[in-house]
Amino acid sequence: MAQPRAVLVIDDDHDISTVCRLFLERAGYVVHEATTGWAGIDSARQRNPDAIVLDYMLPDIDGIGVLGELAGDDKTKHIPVLMLTARTHRKDEEAAWAAGVTDFLTKPFESGDLVASVERVIAADTSRDRMHRREQAMTRLGAVDQDMLRQLAAVVEGASDAIIVKSLDGVVQAWNAAAERLYGWSAEEMIGRSIELLYPDGFTESFEHAMAEVALGERVESFETLRRHKNGSQFTVSLALSPVLDSQGVVVSVSAIERDVTDRARTEARFRDLVEAAPDAIVIVDDAGVITLVNAQTETVFGYQRDRLIGEQVEMLVPRRFRDRHPANRRGYAHSPRTRPMGATMELYGLRADGREFPVEISLSPLTSDSAVTYAATIRDVTQRKAAESKFRGLLEAAPDAIVGVDASGRIVLVNAQTEALFGYQREELIGQLVEVLVPESLRTTHPARREEYFAEPRTRQMGEGLDLVARRKDGSEFPAEISLSSIETEEGILVSAAIRDVTERKRAAARFQGLVEAAPDAMVILDEDGRISLVNAQTLKLFGHEREDLIGQQVEVLVPHRFRGRHPDHRREYAANPRVRGMGTQLDLYGLRKDGTEFPVEISLSPLETDSGVSISAAIRDVTERKRAEDAQAAAFEQEREASTRLREVDRLRTDFISTVSHELRTPLTAIKGFAEFLSASWEDTPEQTKVDLVKRIMLAGVRLDSLIQDLLDFSRLERGQLAMRPEQVDLLDLLEEMVSRAEPILEAHRVERRIQPGLTLFADRTAMIRVLDNLLSNAVKFSPPGSEIVFEARQDRDMVLIEVSDAGIGIDPEEQGKIFDRFYRVPVSSGRPGTGIGLAIVKEFVEAQGGSISVSSEPGRGSTFAVLVPAHA
Repeated sequence: MAQPRAVLVIDDDHDISTVCRLFLERAGYVVHEATTGWAGIDSARQRNPDAIVLDYMLPDIDGIGVLGELAGDDKTKHIPVLMLTARTHRKDEEAAWAAGVTDFLTKPFESGDLVASVERVIAADTSRDRMHRREQAMTRLGAVDQDMLRQLAAVVEGASDAIIVKSLDGVVQAWNAAAERLYGWSAEEMIGRSIELLYPDGFTESFEHAMAEVALGERVESFETLRRHKNGSQFTVSLALSPVLDSQGVVVSVSAIERDVTDRARTEARFRDLVEAAPDAIVIVDDAGVITLVNAQTETVFGYQRDRLIGEQVEMLVPRRFRDRHPANRRGYAHSPRTRPMGATMELYGLRADGREFPVEISLSPLTSDSAVTYAATIRDVTQRKAAESKFRGLLEAAPDAIVGVDASGRIVLVNAQTEALFGYQREELIGQLVEVLVPESLRTTHPARREEYFAEPRTRQMGEGLDLVARRKDGSEFPAEISLSSIETEEGILVSAAIRDVTERKRAAARFQGLVEAAPDAMVILDEDGRISLVNAQTLKLFGHEREDLIGQQVEVLVPHRFRGRHPDHRREYAANPRVRGMGTQLDLYGLRKDGTEFPVEISLSPLETDSGVSISAAIRDVTERKRAEDAQAAAFEQEREASTRLREVDRLRTDFISTVSHELRTPLTAIKGFAEFLSASWEDTPEQTKVDLVKRIMLAGVRLDSLIQDLLDFSRLERGQLAMRPEQVDLLDLLEEMVSRAEPILEAHRVERRIQPGLTLFADRTAMIRVLDNLLSNAVKFSPPGSEIVFEARQDRDMVLIEVSDAGIGIDPEEQGKIFDRFYRVPVSSGRPGTGIGLAIVKEFVEAQGGSISVSSEPGRGSTFAVLVPAHA
């Protein structure tokens, strides 16, 4: 009589192992069982079975690892292996075939499928047979991709752009026809050679940042660089880089799409040169109003650095009083673009970086390219021209002095408001009168001769220098005056402008200046030629913390941090040698020093002031601490965005693993239910009564396990949709626990449950949610602690909260994992022996926190774990 064949079943799920044993024993096989990978390896070495049925996921070493150990041992490498799994991802099957399985079976399965698969693997009794089956399986798995790969290859080869694939160390792996046309090298000449062959001599290309992005699986959008043709000529190309992934999702190569943009680059360079050389400010914006290009004159006119403007809305150059209307005007122009001056009949204004407005003239032109339409605005500062065109309008109305314009006949043709205020006349009373109406009566007889003498030889000069000049008001009162004269050629002839200053107002003007300084929103510090402080305003005292008398007469370096004081006098003298209005340190980080010794970042603008005693320097100092903080916050926000992107990719990866895991967790109890039911259905009469009872209990346990998993999935779905609703009530904790333990009796047969709960202890919580919380914690305690061990429920009131602790004597949790176990989808590595979906404890945490509570864990590997739940005792 032939010896029955022996099969070793290696599966950590007792139900699945039992199902396999029952099916195989009924088919006449002798079955041995092992619940861990290493136990299975030892059993295979000792028993030398005819075949092995191996679970993919095991607690200590996974199925792939077991296959490696078996293949590396002369005693076991000949044993055919049937891989058994509930995982359905194609890469798992590919990995199993690559590791050396003889056949592959997915749970749940029919008894006939299992027996037939075992018979097939035993029949493949030679290495050649097994290799043939493996090749057939890999061909089957790969056949799905072949048509796609052929189509992709045709697309790549027919692409108009060069497509080059290179390894991470720069070795060319693929080279299409367009690459051959672009560079002159054939695929046979380039594949296997370094990409550096395409770099011009002496050209060092640094792609570290781009390659780092690609290595993380990111695509790098197009950028331009130099390349060399086979004939030695150089040209500009535009590149875009993309990662090439293997079947495991690991970046193994880089795909580059390249296009010759030499002509475009030359055209753009010439265009930029023309723009840069333009005498006017030129600003180019896209159809969304975003600035894409400016020239140096723009920086000069508006006071911004170039990089501060690029990427910003053009409205930042528009005064705030016009900004609301400007986007609509911009869109109206974009709807009907044409070369035209914009606002030719309007007074237009620009806004400088320092907040000052200035009159401008703007012409607009549409620029059409292959990719989009942009718009060029030529902006000219017409401050001086406006002043000239308005015939001294600025002098007439804004000048602090009285301005009187006199024609060749000596008659007044224009005056300003200051003239009216100074002399007491209305404007219309003076226009057309001889200028002598403003001269004291005692001097009127001699003045016409002096006037004619000046018109005969007009030039800019101080009149009455060394003389005491006097003017006369309408009311007859006289006042000392200082008068300067200048002549202007007009269409009507020579016009003489007389600036008349009441000398008695000089002190008042000085007081007004000090008032302006005092009211300035920035700290104002006035220095003499020696760098000594002569005037400060209240904002300076507030900003630096000094008293006014502490600063007047002191060197300005008292406001400069000690680390800069040694160099500051040289900078100050350099500015005094060539004084002009300018922003100081626009590309430097400048700092001020308070009286208490603290430093703070500042922005400083300098202006020279002409005074009777020489040139003084006015420094406007602005505390930019908040702006710096905002910039730092923006940088931090960008970094947080990058981190969030990384976390999102990790969540996507965890979701994929979660779906595969849920498939495994659902199929495992389903396989047990189906298998035991099938066995009992086919062998009911021949099965002993006790065996029937045991198998029915196992079906019930698998059902409980499946129900718990489905409940977890339903809870998780509600959490994902934000549909979690709690209905708290006063609940007796002991009653709650008894109900939960009663429901869990099927899984508690091998454990003892100790209750240490104060009678009458109640909590304010949703009863159903708390049952789910405690049921989940109890299930974990059973799952991760050995049979016969004790599980302890302990509860006590802690002020306004109830503390519930669930303790086990199980395998414990590593410290580095304790901070992650409540995260959604987080599962510890398979080799640790902890199956699960990765959502159970996440659901527990959300349920507890939704009721105003908290949960924590304390654990020591090998000694067990304690989960502590805090929930409110009362409403």
